Parts: sequence; structure tokens; C-alpha cells
Amino acid sequence: LLALLAEVYDTSVHNLIDLDDREHLTPADTLLISRIDRTGPGENRDLSLPVAPPSAGHPQQPSPLAERGEIPSHLGTPWPAIGAGASVVGGGTATPIPSSVGVGGGPAVAFAEGLSGVFHSSDPVGYLRDQIRACAGADGAQGPAAALPTMLGTISAIEDAMRREPLGHRRELLGLGARAAEFVGWLYRDAGLLPAASYWQDRGEQWAQEAGDLPLQGYILLKKSQLAWDERDGARMLTLAQAVQDGPWTLPASVRSEAAQQEARGHALTTRDLVAVERKLNEARDLLAASVREQGEQDMSQHYSSALLMLQTALCYAAAGQPDRALAIFQRELRPAAFSLRDYGYFRALMAGVLADLGEPDEAASVGAQALSIGRITGSVRTWTEVSRAVHALTPWVARPSVRELKDAMVTAALPLAAAHRPSPPLFG
Repeated sequence: LLALLAEVYDTSVHNLIDLDDREHLTPADTLLISRIDRTGPGENRDLSLPVAPPSAGHPQQPSPLAERGEIPSHLGTPWPAIGAGASVVGGGTATPIPSSVGVGGGPAVAFAEGLSGVFHSSDPVGYLRDQIRACAGADGAQGPAAALPTMLGTISAIEDAMRREPLGHRRELLGLGARAAEFVGWLYRDAGLLPAASYWQDRGEQWAQEAGDLPLQGYILLKKSQLAWDERDGARMLTLAQAVQDGPWTLPASVRSEAAQQEARGHALTTRDLVAVERKLNEARDLLAASVREQGEQDMSQHYSSALLMLQTALCYAAAGQPDRALAIFQRELRPAAFSLRDYGYFRALMAGVLADLGEPDEAASVGAQALSIGRITGSVRTWTEVSRAVHALTPWVARPSVRELKDAMVTAALPLAAAHRPSPPLFG
């Protein structure tokens, strides 16, 4: 928000912050504000998320995907350099300096202004709904940087429509805003900024409540349960998943299927009770099979599939201390054709962790390197974080060349601060 105001008033962010407030800024916020101000007032501030770093000793070449127009050109810019002495999840390689991700700079402002004419059309709500779906499609292949500016602009446009449109349209717009806010929460989650993700989930939940949309409230609780997984907070993951299933709403079978699977993983993380884990996984499979016969689920569960449930089942087994069963599922089910590029890279990173737990350091390092390469293309800090966990699990084999190469690659990747390090929230849009 401060970045937007600085654009409007042609000044620096520092000039918009009281002296007393500056004294209480966290180092991460100070770094973020300094990065914004370095461009100077009135200049085009690029707050997007870069992706691929230059290799040591080799000039960086444009990504083949970027050359074909399949990812935005700005995703070929290098990550910021990182300092020495940092640590990854659980210790080990370097933690990158945090980078701001779509906090609502120039692109979001321009998009919001460009939508001003939409509200003179016959179906502004339909237009905005299509915009959200288009961003969701771009995110799977290109990562959060491709969608965040547009989505923040879409939310600004929705808020503007709430003021402009007749009162009778407000609840419909609130429901649309809730879906947009939930999706922005997901984008920040994939960008590794969990406090920002939580903020937008809360905002989406509040709008869903005002809209009287009970199913969406339950769906957002499911997303909060997924956020707890990123923090490996098994207790919160478990109780949120149970709340999704017990709440006063009617949810599509596919959403209930994923909630049952989330509960299974919560049991695996907290108690390793295999009886409870298997019971909930069986329930999840039955519900997903029933969802095939249901209609009208697209708004909430378009992504959920048997392939995804199988890989989540593998995560349940891994968390329950059965990595051999988890690996068998990964080897059988993880195929590029079944997932978006981002999700394929993310699950490869998780597979690397399972291989490390099984004492297969060379294969774990190879799979982890593949995941890291995909994470560079998609800008997925979730993927980077899981590779970081795998690197930590490979500590006993750090002298092996393959493990050392992966550890070095983690350093040179210089992705933004990972979720597990709890960076301070960005300047919310």
C-alpha cells in the first residue's frame, strides 16, 4: 500500500513513514522499503519476483521458455546476491535475502486503472471472474510473479466496484472478492511469504462471511490447513481439517476428500497413528470417487484429482515414518503430464526428502537438483524450501560430490526467504 502511495505522490516510501514507526521496522521490512526507494520517486518500480540466477562464471542466458513467450520476460532476471553466513531450514546452506513479491506496485495500479471501464459493461462480475481463472492458469506454469500484480489489481477493482455498483450487487462482489483474496493468499504462500498468505486468507474469510457464503468459508479453512503444512504445524493442520468437515456448510465431495486427506496427514505429523491415517485416506478416496458424479464443483475443486491425492497419500506415509511406502507411490505416480510445472517441481522436491530419509543420498541430490531447476523457472519458494529440507536431511553425506553440488546450487539459487523462516509481512496491497 505504501508503495502505491509513493507512486501516486511521486515520493519515497521513507517519506510516508513516521520517524517513530521507522524505529520499529524489522530488518526485512527495512530491506524491502530500501529496495523500493532505490528506484527513485516517479520511476517504474519493478516489484516482481525474479527467477533464475546466473551460474558462477557463466553469463546468464534467457530462459528458453521466456524466448518462446511461455513465461514473462522479467522471470529471466537474476536473484539478488546473498550474503555469507546464512542458513537454510534446519541449518546448512545459505538463506537468501528476502525479495518483495508483487506487493502492489506499478503493475497492479495500472491494471486496476485499466479495469475502470469494465464497470460500464453488462457483466463486470463475469469479467472479473474470468480474470481470476486466467491468473490461476498462468500461475501453474509461471509461478506467483506472473499473477500477483494482476490479482492485486483485480481486488482493487472489486473494491472499487463495491463502491460504484448498486447495493444489490454488493454480496455477489463480496463473494468474488473472497475468492480473489483466497487465491492471492495462495500466491503469497507459493512465494514463501506465509504471514502475507495468512493475511489474505483472513481477508477472504471475512468477505465470505459478509457475503453469507458458507461453503467458501469452509473452503478457506481448508486452505489454512494447507498453510499449516508448510510450517509443519501438525496440530493446527489437523484441527483445521476437522473443522472443514464438521462445519455448518455443504461442500463438494472433492473438497471434503481433500479435507479428509489433510486430517490424515495431521494425524501422521502428530501421533503417527496409522489406523487413523488409513481410515481418513480411505474416506478421502471414496469421496473423490463420488465427486466424479457431482456437477458444479469447478469454483472450489478444479485442481483436485486422483493423481494429487495419491501424492498426498505418499506425504502421509512419509510423515508417519514409512518413507519406503511413500517412495513407491512417488515413483509410480509422479509424472509431468499429470501436474502443472510448478506442482511437478514441488513434489520432486518432496520426493528428494523421502530419498534422503531412506539413505539414498546420490538419488536424493539428483532429484533435488531437478526440483530446484524447476523452482527457478516457476519462482516457487515452496519448492526451494522443500529442497532446503532435503539438503538438511543429507547432512550425513555432505562430503559426497552430488550432495555438495546440490548444496552449492542452493547457495547460488538465491531464492527469496523461505517460508519456514517466517519473514515479516510485505506491504500488503
